[in-house]
Amino acid sequence: NSYKQVPEGYVGIRTFNGRAIDDDGNPLHELLEPGGHWMILGLHDVEHVNRQHQTTLVETTIDAPHSGGFEQFKLGAVVTWGVLSDESGIRPIVTFENAYRQYYEIDTSEDLETKVAGVATRYLIGRVLGLSPKSRTVGVLNRCAEQQISSITSLAEYGVGIYGIEITEFSRAGVIQFGIPAVAND
Repeated sequence: NSYKQVPEGYVGIRTFNGRAIDDDGNPLHELLEPGGHWMILGLHDVEHVNRQHQTTLVETTIDAPHSGGFEQFKLGAVVTWGVLSDESGIRPIVTFENAYRQYYEIDTSEDLETKVAGVATRYLIGRVLGLSPKSRTVGVLNRCAEQQISSITSLAEYGVGIYGIEITEFSRAGVIQFGIPAVAND
């Protein structure tokens, strides 16, 4: 079909013979806005890049140092992410480079979601470990995570950023003590 539709909330990358950039890394075409576009049958195609914010669920267990051992916490969060945005965090900056990275620098959208989850998980673990034992609460972690979210930059290479983290669970799962003698069973 020589007529391709780019859905609302997406941009299209027009490819030529399966390529979006030339040998020097320059774009072969401009991004396509939502709507219909004519293509040369057999030469052109369109890849869709989602420019809407998406969410990913993160769940992990953290062993945080505590006097004489470790406290174990269950942590759950909803991470909001998407195409890099302007300084307000609202308007997507959908450049060819960002769209290209998001689509071509990874194998599938599931891989990108996995990368987002991994970065967010490491970020949250760092926030928990940075809190004193007495301040390890949902409220403090939520404020800490939101205040420092702009420090996450490792996703820019994929043309995406993290825009929000909402803690859904932060509970103590147990304590691991060191130096306590074993009790013999009778």
